[in-house]
Amino acid sequence: MTLVSGSDNWIKKWGLGIFFSLFFLLAQGQECDTIDRVELMDGGVINGKILNITTDSVSVIPLSGETIWVFSKGEIKNYEIDYIKHDKPGAKNRLPFKKMGDNNTFADFGVSMLSGRNGENLYAFNLTIGYQFSRWVGLGIRTGRYRFPSYNSNNWYPISIDVRGFLLDRGLTAHYRVGLGYTFIPEKDQFIRESNGGYFFNPSIGLTWFLGNTAYISGDIGAIFSRAKFNSFGPWGSELEEIVRIRRWQGELKIGILF
Repeated sequence: MTLVSGSDNWIKKWGLGIFFSLFFLLAQGQECDTIDRVELMDGGVINGKILNITTDSVSVIPLSGETIWVFSKGEIKNYEIDYIKHDKPGAKNRLPFKKMGDNNTFADFGVSMLSGRNGENLYAFNLTIGYQFSRWVGLGIRTGRYRFPSYNSNNWYPISIDVRGFLLDRGLTAHYRVGLGYTFIPEKDQFIRESNGGYFFNPSIGLTWFLGNTAYISGDIGAIFSRAKFNSFGPWGSELEEIVRIRRWQGELKIGILF
């Protein structure tokens, strides 16, 4: 038996609401004043506003507003603009994974609302731990609890390998995520003789906002495809086999840390 969700109204009520609300908040945050920071090779730190950057020098006016200081390439260790770390002048801007590199370990916790029908209250909790190899590719292990109350077992527990990446070298950037794994099904119904999980596929796209070099917030819109098989006891000792396929829209909000 195949069960398919046909509720597209959920996208308007939950998915788009979460997505555009998050986008509005992030846009408001981007308008706030920020402090630039220049770190020197001798250990000195200048906080203020960077006025000009060339391949040979950086011009900055300190918070005291005394005068404009110009530092040569050899005097600068690194500099920071609007929470984004940069190498010496002329180097490519980087996402704020760590002080001077793209690589970092990440962990995030997410709460999802899932599309349903007939007033179903469907939700999920997820935890992901992984490593970002570059702006384009990061690899993580994701596990969680998904609630599908209309089926033989209320809770499904998928474990997946997640691949993620970012579109821009900015503190606010679009991202993609693709999860592929296996769903474990507990046996809680007294009529279920055996339950077997199946594949789990979860692609999504969204926005990520990096809060400095240690945290981020992201919102996703995606889809869930999964499968499970249940062997049940039927009348007069017979056995019934039921195959359940899940197809759901998903809206997720996550908070994460970098370390």
